[in-house]
Amino acid sequence: MANYQDGFIVRDQKKRTRLYIDNEFLEKGYAAMSHNASLMYVCLTKYANAEKQTCYPGYELVMKETGIKNRNTLAQTINVLEYLRLIGVKRGWRGRSNRYYLLHHSQWRALTSITSDTARAVSKMGTKEYQTRRKGSITSNTRNQRINSDKEIRKEDVDKLKEGRDALVAKLKIPREYRTDERL
Repeated sequence: MANYQDGFIVRDQKKRTRLYIDNEFLEKGYAAMSHNASLMYVCLTKYANAEKQTCYPGYELVMKETGIKNRNTLAQTINVLEYLRLIGVKRGWRGRSNRYYLLHHSQWRALTSITSDTARAVSKMGTKEYQTRRKGSITSNTRNQRINSDKEIRKEDVDKLKEGRDALVAKLKIPREYRTDERL
């Protein structure tokens, strides 16, 4: 049934297919942070269950509705929203969609220039590099540490091998003319 006001047909108040977004999303500037992040958040709010505030749309559906063309861009956008604590993500396995949780605005990270820059950096990281570890985790003291690049790891390993070889050569007192692996 149409609702008329001042000659305009206005929205119904009790429409079942309506999404809502927290006022804080606009008031605190999250809507202006990134075009893709805003679109992704709005899309997730569209599919969120009203009671549980969870949803699990697939990448193809989100890409269709937001206009994001690249799966990597979509994954980076999810990482940004997760880092800012606008959403929680339970990763799908064996071809199942991720489950997204729309978090209460009290959980959101304050949006400052530092968190914005960090969010951009996080979008380029793998998920495990920035996620907070659960209590009792073996690696809880190393959270938020970036993983060394392959070259750094290889250099560290080579240095350790050289130190070990030098210690062994000194211990066994091997003459220089009998050493064969000087190229390490």
